[in-house]
Amino acid sequence: MHASSTVARSAACSCLLALCCSTGLAQTVSAQSGEALAPESTVTTRTASGNPAAAQPISAEERNDITELLHASGAINIARTFSVNLTLQISEMLKKSRPDIPANVFDLIGDEVNKVVSTSLESKGGLVDLYVQLYHKYFTRDEIKQLTVFYNSPLGRKMQSVSPTLLKDSIAVGQHWGQMISPLIQQRVRERLQQSGVIM
Repeated sequence: MHASSTVARSAACSCLLALCCSTGLAQTVSAQSGEALAPESTVTTRTASGNPAAAQPISAEERNDITELLHASGAINIARTFSVNLTLQISEMLKKSRPDIPANVFDLIGDEVNKVVSTSLESKGGLVDLYVQLYHKYFTRDEIKQLTVFYNSPLGRKMQSVSPTLLKDSIAVGQHWGQMISPLIQQRVRERLQQSGVIM
């Protein structure tokens, strides 16, 4: 049993590393916010900063304020979603490639994923650090405090609770709308091209 557990843990860790380096986190962030987060480029090269003091070092007090906002807004919950999604991805991959693996082994996968995510979440260079840099770039300290007040209010808590479902429904509505206007777009583009002498 010990040998089986060791092999399973080794396989799970190998799969975890491979998936972490590819699409796992990007897909999770995309599902949460509609956009993939590339840590380096997002923090340093996006549109002009919304915070006049963005070039200044982040003080310990501001870091605490932003961390409080991350918890109040639920933004930090992305790590939990990442753990769940990654565990499912690894489990499905192992089930397909190794159908002989006992069912209880998949509990080990969730344990290892959660340990890695929990350990790295607030460590140096972890998700909280990346978010702190991001929020420092776009929001002043006063705005951070105002946002925290909002997310601690009844309306803010409602916004946090409905956001996942709202995002899911919004995507579905957007897809339906896109399908609805797609024939019209194709027709208009075809007609415009024909007017220019391009026959489709």
